[in-house]
Amino acid sequence: AKEFLTYANKDLFVQMKYHFPKFVMRRVEQGIKVRVIQEESNIVFTAIPREHEELHEFRFVPQAFETSTFVYNNTVAIISLREELIMGIRITNPLVAQTQEQVFELLWKIAHKRDSRHLKPSYVS
Repeated sequence: AKEFLTYANKDLFVQMKYHFPKFVMRRVEQGIKVRVIQEESNIVFTAIPREHEELHEFRFVPQAFETSTFVYNNTVAIISLREELIMGIRITNPLVAQTQEQVFELLWKIAHKRDSRHLKPSYVS
C-alpha cells in the first residue's frame, strides 16, 4: 500500500502507544503515507508537528468514532478496543474497500485541520 486511510478514535493510540513508534518507523521506511480522521485530542495534537517526517496528515471531527477503521490494499480492518469488547475484523474485498475509501474521502472533505500552535494544556484530554 502507498497510503493507509484511517478513521479512528484516540483509544487506538492510547492502547497501542508502545507499539506505534515501531509501526510508524516501518511505515515511513516503506514510504507509506497515512491520513487520519478522528476527534480532537492532545495525544494526536502532539503528533501534528511531525506530519511531514512521519508521512501522516490529520483532520478532525467533533465526535469520536466508536471503533477504528483502516483501509489499505483492498482491505478494511475494523478494531474495537473497548475493555468489554476487544476485537478486530479484517475484510479483503475490493468493493468493500472501495466503499470505505468513498466514506473516508467524504469525511475528509468535511473534517477540519488543527494547527499545533493552538494546543490545549497537557492536562486537558
